Amino acid sequence: MRSVPLILPLLAVLSIAWLATGATVHTELDFFVNEIPDSIGGGFEPHIIAAPGPGGTGEVYYIDSPNGLRSQKSGNLWRSDDHGVSWTFKAKQLGNLGGSGDSYTEVASDGTLYYTDLYGATVTVDTSTDGGDTWIQNPVASTRVIDDRQWLAIGPTVNGLPGMQDETLYLSYNTVEGLVIDRSRITKQALVWEPSVTVTTNTRARDFMAVDRNDGTVYLPNYDGDALYMYVSTDGAMSFDQYKVTDTTNDIQNIFVAIDIDTLGNVYLAWTDQREITMARSTDKGQNWDLFTVTDTNGTRVLPGITAGGPGMVGLTWYETSDVGDCNDLNSTWSLYAAISVDALSDDPTFLITPVLVDMHRGSIATQGFGATSDRDLGDFFTADVDSLGRLIIVSGRDDDDGVNTRQSRVVFMRQREGPFLLPDAGPVAAFISVHDGLTVTFNGSASTVLDGGDIVSWEWSFGDGTNDTGEFVRHRFPGEGTYEVALNVTDSADRIATVTVLVTVRETGENPPNLAPLLALIVLIALGALYLYRRTRRSGGGKGGGATADDGTGKETEVSVDGGEPTTAEIPSVGTPARPPPEEGAPDDRPPEAP
Repeated sequence: MRSVPLILPLLAVLSIAWLATGATVHTELDFFVNEIPDSIGGGFEPHIIAAPGPGGTGEVYYIDSPNGLRSQKSGNLWRSDDHGVSWTFKAKQLGNLGGSGDSYTEVASDGTLYYTDLYGATVTVDTSTDGGDTWIQNPVASTRVIDDRQWLAIGPTVNGLPGMQDETLYLSYNTVEGLVIDRSRITKQALVWEPSVTVTTNTRARDFMAVDRNDGTVYLPNYDGDALYMYVSTDGAMSFDQYKVTDTTNDIQNIFVAIDIDTLGNVYLAWTDQREITMARSTDKGQNWDLFTVTDTNGTRVLPGITAGGPGMVGLTWYETSDVGDCNDLNSTWSLYAAISVDALSDDPTFLITPVLVDMHRGSIATQGFGATSDRDLGDFFTADVDSLGRLIIVSGRDDDDGVNTRQSRVVFMRQREGPFLLPDAGPVAAFISVHDGLTVTFNGSASTVLDGGDIVSWEWSFGDGTNDTGEFVRHRFPGEGTYEVALNVTDSADRIATVTVLVTVRETGENPPNLAPLLALIVLIALGALYLYRRTRRSGGGKGGGATADDGTGKETEVSVDGGEPTTAEIPSVGTPARPPPEEGAPDDRPPEAP
């Protein structure tokens, strides 16, 4: 994901909501997983970003990670032009400044790529306009010396002078004087940096930074002695207001407090006290906060992250073990988990919790920073982002059980395939109609669609009797009378999937009238989109969202849930259209089902 005297206006401590517990649904969503070849050692603090390609066209993914202060190499950079299927390493060597202690990338709206490396005495910020093939170097970007844990963020220029760039690149970092922030808005190459502003003198400051892409508001969370505060600037980082988020006495920097902003400017935080993952939400520029407990099971959880997409749509990530204790002392098996919420602005958000990368680390996980004796092979954080198709994308290290501090972790990329997705009206919707002839039923999956464009490219059927089939149109004979759970799984051209499960009742008599599922119901489902489908289902116990109709063999239609929960039944009026005329007497009935 980014000297002037200290400027801190009057402290504003406003009312804070009590900690609420969100509704939690445990499920297993499908993710594409790709371990990047030849990435040994690169899984230490990997950071991912989905961004405009060179010239501001298309979409690319970038992954960066540091090589270490003693490596005598600059940080790593990988680029993918095919949404994570393949990756290209982009070499970036910057002379003899030393190694790369910390790294981070940011991308402007025109595709300009910025990369920062930490060299201890200074911070470098380098620029590429061709996706990392060539670089313009600025080895001394920070305006103060002896720096630590720098971040980059970019947003619209606020209070700029004529001739300045439309976007301002911000660089925050720690010094012996506290947390400071620099600005670059004179040239696209980040070669000119204005004198820094001190945000807080608390040298414990080390949390992420974010800038609202709508109006340029700058946010820096920091646990400042007695409480977690949010520092907010609306004047281009010239001054900051301070608002209390929570006054918890628990240690919630395990290690960083993560932050992101949705497309409407709502701000979200995530942290952990090693037991529970907490999400905080502000809809008024960081002045007031609502807190929600995301997790609901025993265990130890560390290195949380959060990324936001559309309004109220967030994804959280963390490492977890079922063992309970101090992560620095445990000898445990760890997995990467994610939580997805598409109603994070509601009074009672629902979080779908899913494993993503199971058994990816064994041993302890250090939260003590540099010099830790416990295992720090994964670094101090890992990150996620939302791409232009609403998919949660994640990058992590994986080192299995290679020992303590061997620095052998590999880079693993993960991309969400199964909704709910994190942009409005994103992804496919599965739906089908059926025509009955006794125990033989013809299924038509052409009612499935993609809400944000693209095509359905595959249809996979499970008939609830132990058999399966593929294709847009299929015909199946059931082994006997009864009600079966028929599931249709569709995949779109962007490798996103959706599943719908329908109760289908068949009778031997052959008296079932051919009947199409109600066109009106399908139209309503498609119009409301994936977000509606998901929220309908989760309230009745489903895990993956959606809805469809099924023939119960009586000429009435039955509304049912999608997979992940028990199908529900609720009669709605049949508005089916007549089937095509039957064949002449004695002729075989080989009619394909009609599309609605």
